[in-house]
Amino acid sequence: MNQRSEILSQSELDALKRREAREKKPLREWTAEERREAFHEGREAARRKTESGVLDEWDLCDECHEYRRERGSFWCRECIDRGRQFAD
Repeated sequence: MNQRSEILSQSELDALKRREAREKKPLREWTAEERREAFHEGREAARRKTESGVLDEWDLCDECHEYRRERGSFWCRECIDRGRQFAD
């Protein structure tokens, strides 16, 4: 922690302390401000994950497990196209 705390700015340290305090409390006891901060932290983490190209397991095609599945479907575009070829 000492080495990491030397790297973090004061505002990042404050946010880390707030996050640790929030995680110690049950969710039902969070204030509106704590809920809002957790929501924004989650959105920021999701944005960074998306920008880095990391896919969650549930985002992958159920058939081939290699490509991102299409919205509203369990399969990727390649598996959908392959299924249409066999149907013809």
